[in-house]
Amino acid sequence: TSWRTVLSDTYIPPVLFFREEQMSQLQHRWVNLYCEGEKGTGKTVTALYYKRTCNNDDHTILYIQCERAMNFQFLKAVESEGIRLNWYEKQHPISFLFEKIPQQKITIILDDIQKISHYKTFNNMLHSIYENSLSNKKDLRLILIGTTNYLKFLKELRDDVKSRLRLECLLYPKYNAEEIRRILKQRLDLAGLKYEEGVLSFIAAKITRLATDIREGLKLLRMACQEVCEGDRQKQPITLELIQRMWEPHKIKYWTDYIKGLYWHEKALFFSATKIALKKTRENPFSPDNIEVATTEINNTYRKFCYSHGEEPLYYQRVSYILKKLCEKDILLKTDVVSLGRKGRTTKYLYALNPETIYKAFQKIEGWS
Repeated sequence: TSWRTVLSDTYIPPVLFFREEQMSQLQHRWVNLYCEGEKGTGKTVTALYYKRTCNNDDHTILYIQCERAMNFQFLKAVESEGIRLNWYEKQHPISFLFEKIPQQKITIILDDIQKISHYKTFNNMLHSIYENSLSNKKDLRLILIGTTNYLKFLKELRDDVKSRLRLECLLYPKYNAEEIRRILKQRLDLAGLKYEEGVLSFIAAKITRLATDIREGLKLLRMACQEVCEGDRQKQPITLELIQRMWEPHKIKYWTDYIKGLYWHEKALFFSATKIALKKTRENPFSPDNIEVATTEINNTYRKFCYSHGEEPLYYQRVSYILKKLCEKDILLKTDVVSLGRKGRTTKYLYALNPETIYKAFQKIEGWS
């Protein structure tokens, strides 16, 4: 098999590592599930593995990647099962879906549901699926996959939808470094690629520190293969020196993409904390890796930045909330709460990243250098 296929994010391996518990839940519990986990924790590949192993003459499994044009996505999923609809039915695929599927047992997997930004549309779609399955006397199960917290997601559902679905949560924990190393080793061995000892341990350690997103490791290996392969033929082994050379630009690109996904004020606070940490690092190059920053100095720098760009700064409580979100990403690590007397209190954080790297990522975004 081509290394491009085996190292792709959507490749389904013959054996699925470290998701046996989740697979058991999907196979043996006929309940509606909400699969919750961060990006790169194996939610999609587990769902596709389940579809490949359990889709049979008695049970139809439809996998649907959520986007704005949901009718089109349903249509693609239906036609992939060999079911043909006429012109009118294609305009309303959900309404005719259950009539056309001969099997009694049907599982519908809706992946990346956080991409459906309009929750009224989403609620109406879930209600329509459920009601159509009832009217056609089908035994339906829904599997919803998303990155949103389960309890937060439930708040977005209407009461009638919530009572019908009775969703249960299926958690996908982050992979640890050893799990990432073994998954990447499996992929390289399946592709028949040679590599130096230490390559996988280096990638696993860096990815665990960066995001615990297995896809970042696969992306790095694909970049390395483009260097050492001529077409599908490998010219030389993947070396540790090559991976180390590729890591820094890869890390900058990762943080650039992450920053682009933030709202303006989240970017501004991240940028302010980075500027403070960068200044302290340059003033004292022998200082420890984790630079200490406080809420008050971040807020003061942030307010100046907002006024210089014609933006109204957020209230202090909102600033504290966004800094808490940065803590969840392990960008900041909360260390202490210090009393300032009459001026209240300030929270101290460790800036847990390399400020030079983050500043380079900001420089790649227009207006943030």
